[in-house]
Amino acid sequence: MKNILMLLVLICLPCLQALGWDYKYDANPGEDAAGTGGWTALDGTWNHDNDSDNWDGSGLRTAIPGGLEIQTDIGKHPEAENTGASYLRIQNPGLPSNHGYADWNRKIWLAKDLAAIGATNDFLDNGIFKMQVKWRLSTSTDNEAIDEISLPDRFGPKKAWPVYGDGYNIHGSGKGMITLHQVDSDLGSKDQKAGKQIGFSLMQIDERIGALVMNDLAHTNGNLSQQNVDFREGDPSYSKLFHKNIVYFEGVDDWHTFDISIVADKKSIGTHNITVLIDKMDSVSFAVTAGSENDGGTDVEYKDKNYIAIGMGNSIDAGAFDLDYLYVDVLPHTKDTTATTKAFGDKDYWPDINKRLEKVIEENPLEAVTMIKAEIAKYPKWKQENPDRAQYADKIVNNLYFSLAQSMDAAGVDKNEIVDAYKRATASLSYSGEAFAWLYNNATSKEQEGLIKQLLGGSFENRQGLKAIIQCMEKDNDWQAFEKFLNIIFDQPANIVASAKLIETSLNYKTNNSWVDKFIEFCRNRPKLIKYVYKKDCERAEMLAKKAEFLKAVSAYRDIAERYNTFVEQKMDIEFRVCQCLYNSGDYKNTIAEISKFYEQVKAHNRTLAIELLLLKGQCYIQQGEIEKAVNEYLTLIIEYPEAKESPDANFFVGYCYMLQGKYDQAQEALNLLIKSYPQSSTVSKAKLCIARIENMTK
Repeated sequence: MKNILMLLVLICLPCLQALGWDYKYDANPGEDAAGTGGWTALDGTWNHDNDSDNWDGSGLRTAIPGGLEIQTDIGKHPEAENTGASYLRIQNPGLPSNHGYADWNRKIWLAKDLAAIGATNDFLDNGIFKMQVKWRLSTSTDNEAIDEISLPDRFGPKKAWPVYGDGYNIHGSGKGMITLHQVDSDLGSKDQKAGKQIGFSLMQIDERIGALVMNDLAHTNGNLSQQNVDFREGDPSYSKLFHKNIVYFEGVDDWHTFDISIVADKKSIGTHNITVLIDKMDSVSFAVTAGSENDGGTDVEYKDKNYIAIGMGNSIDAGAFDLDYLYVDVLPHTKDTTATTKAFGDKDYWPDINKRLEKVIEENPLEAVTMIKAEIAKYPKWKQENPDRAQYADKIVNNLYFSLAQSMDAAGVDKNEIVDAYKRATASLSYSGEAFAWLYNNATSKEQEGLIKQLLGGSFENRQGLKAIIQCMEKDNDWQAFEKFLNIIFDQPANIVASAKLIETSLNYKTNNSWVDKFIEFCRNRPKLIKYVYKKDCERAEMLAKKAEFLKAVSAYRDIAERYNTFVEQKMDIEFRVCQCLYNSGDYKNTIAEISKFYEQVKAHNRTLAIELLLLKGQCYIQQGEIEKAVNEYLTLIIEYPEAKESPDANFFVGYCYMLQGKYDQAQEALNLLIKSYPQSSTVSKAKLCIARIENMTK
């Protein structure tokens, strides 16, 4: 009987979880429809007729990379809780058209109108919006369908989908993988017709750590909706880990449940306050600034609708995520949702007591010490009486120890007591970094060395501690102390490259870029870090290319080729990027010279690059008006590499060049041969357009 009851509970649990929600999307089989236009997609109530969507309506692993479809979770482990459940997988591969595919799936974005569940034009400003979402990053390790190529780089080659997934930026003034939009805008905003939008996305930090990111709090006028709310805004050398409004979690490719609530910020620090509860355990709150387009709303999708959207609507970036379910609730502002509760295991306990403690610590720290110690003293008995809720409550007690340490420090209590409290606080997911930073700054040199060795142990809290220590030294601009810190770390037997990555992502790119530069130079003197430094140099050159500073990128790539001349395979790729940047700068003459010199070196060793060079050289000749020379390059490709997948492109350009020369019969012959030989090629449609153009011109 007991087993039967347990089975009934397991069967009914998803239903019980979903009770009370105004709208529920459960990603059931069949709820991945492209629709027939309008609000008919997914479960029949979503819309993707907008400028941020380029979905071709297909599932994954079809003729064109990317798309969306309902899949079944086969589970990495047989006992995994989600095994057998259906979920929605959405994959944006980047720019397929730059790699020979038809121009589809470079952005996927679907919206759900919330009017039917009571969302007014100011539902984010004058109500309580709640949602519960269970999701994860899609990976190439779970054996479920995903296109095995990632195309995020406009200039680089195709590559395997990242093993631990590929997250997505907050972009477009507040758009994420999940986006909320209300019609009403701030009266004081320049963009009065653009409404407000708040976005949420998942990011991959390293092999185990993921992050939920959202709108930032704008540096100026944060209480008015505006453009600069994306964490990459105006920052070409961004650091994912320095984004202010970020929630870290372990298990980047595991399922996680996020309970998110949004209310207006009554203190006017930001436009809204967002509270996030992760897996029913840790609760954190942020002040954010709602996004607003800068053109008066002419480019805003469904600007007269209040909606929630899912997808990835940026043509350049790539990303993929899985959605198990999404539940939504729109409530009027009728009661205070932060009412005091005295239960350690209640999710509202910590936000409430922390709010009260902040004021007491500031006004009377000794009273705060007494108050916190009294709370901590209650815990053993409560834990004994509530063992099923102790896992979450243990974390709250660690938070209390952090507040206790702050109070004792402010009250001038004996330092040994303060140290003990901070040591307990290092187990807090919310404050471990600050606790470790205090311990480091108040330790002897020998104790500092021991603490660093401890932090290299690899747990999430330890990594947070290292980052906090680094950021304290950077804030104090104490490079000498930082150099000592680096020498201790790099003298350890731990993975030196992983340590370098952790340190680099902890530095503040936004306000002190010189420290990043000095750190990279420091790493140059470490032979074991040569590949890491090579990668950083390449990233900087790529960033220049993406910013369209092509001549600077050429110079950067040439420096790399000279500095790392023993990297034979990599050097070929760098030389190719030099050619691409020269071409994009409009310097076709020097591009041709560079390709002519480079082609002879590469054709015997790298077939793929040789083909790309011939195509690029042909484009140069077309740009210079030397059409006959362009034809010769394309014919060389066709003759020397007849089985290459680029052959249809070369055949098309031969016909296209003949058309430019006025050789219409030869052009039609070449284009018709292309259509007959490669009927599935994406170039066929262009060939047919050229034939139609020739027929119009020769009538």
